[in-house]
Amino acid sequence: MEIKRIRDLGRQIRNRRKEVGLTADYVADLAGVSRRLLLELEQGKRTNVGLSKLLRIIETLGLTLDLSPRGFPHTRSQTG
Repeated sequence: MEIKRIRDLGRQIRNRRKEVGLTADYVADLAGVSRRLLLELEQGKRTNVGLSKLLRIIETLGLTLDLSPRGFPHTRSQTG
């Protein structure tokens, strides 16, 4: 799934947590983050989550973060 907003990412994290049947308390504890941070991320209310915390949450849920090239949206094409 393409993630364009933090809300999209939070929704995917919440869906995965529910899919594997884990509570927010349990995931937060395993990831070493607060329950509040996790829930605010899932709800799209927390837009400034440190990358290390985000990666711990993703790893705890058995997810991976993949980056793929798509071009540069705000640049002009350079020709010959």
